Amino acid sequence: MNSLRMALEDECCREQLIHIAWQHVKLALEFGQPNTSKNRRETIKKEIALLRTERDTLLCDISANKKQFRL
Repeated sequence: MNSLRMALEDECCREQLIHIAWQHVKLALEFGQPNTSKNRRETIKKEIALLRTERDTLLCDISANKKQFRL
């Protein structure tokens, strides 16, 4: 949770996290629509997995940078 707090304090990282969250919510809403095809739902799952990876990478980078500056 520390890396999330640090990321939110950095304006650039905060904007990236907000954008990732916004895309995730948009995709989740589309996924839940009754008229969303099975193929599109599978694509949405993959897109959300990529967003999660992007988020995790961003948070890991923030954490690594913090450790680097401590040395």
